[in-house]
Amino acid sequence: MKFANSLLPSISKMIAPWFAGLVIFTWVLAELAKFSERKKFDRLNETDKIRDLQWPEFERMVSEAFRRQGYKVEQSGGPNPDGGVDQRLRKDDQVTLVQCKHWKQWKVGVNVVRELLGVVTCEGAQSGIVVTSGRFTQEAQDFARKADVRLIDGPELLRMFREVQTARPKSASDLPVCPKCQSAMVLRTATKGTNVGNQFWGCSRFPTCRGIRAFEIP
Repeated sequence: MKFANSLLPSISKMIAPWFAGLVIFTWVLAELAKFSERKKFDRLNETDKIRDLQWPEFERMVSEAFRRQGYKVEQSGGPNPDGGVDQRLRKDDQVTLVQCKHWKQWKVGVNVVRELLGVVTCEGAQSGIVVTSGRFTQEAQDFARKADVRLIDGPELLRMFREVQTARPKSASDLPVCPKCQSAMVLRTATKGTNVGNQFWGCSRFPTCRGIRAFEIP
């Protein structure tokens, strides 16, 4: 027993450097993986490239887009049952639940939107977003409008990716402040009305807050 007790400190000293090296190696691998993910995201500038992503990649790229909008992203999707939620977005004490549907050909129906709204209500979250690489049925769009659930289809998702790829303020202090709730704002592109194609600053808490500011080119 005495021999064993005297041997343990020596073994610990021998193992410690290897263990520290393993921790550092694991951290380096994780950082390299993050760098690779960011580089891959920056190359997603066409609809076909987004649709060609595998399911797990699609979820990770959507997470990266929201992360660049200033959200803290909790990934909860993947191959296991996710309870109707793939990401939980947190910002300014607000929680937004996201459901991703990487459907290349079929339209996302109203049942998906209803399911997400049920989870938002059950969890007491502030809002919900359904993201797809395809399209939504008219019924899904009508229901989402009444339920105040945001729908992001393939074309809008591409616009969102491009916005966060090109609009990168030097720091959070460079972002304009929402005139309604004082939250940071995100550069968006108008898709409806007379200003289609024009950029503007929209509140990062959309759809909970719909504050906007004009975008001025420096």
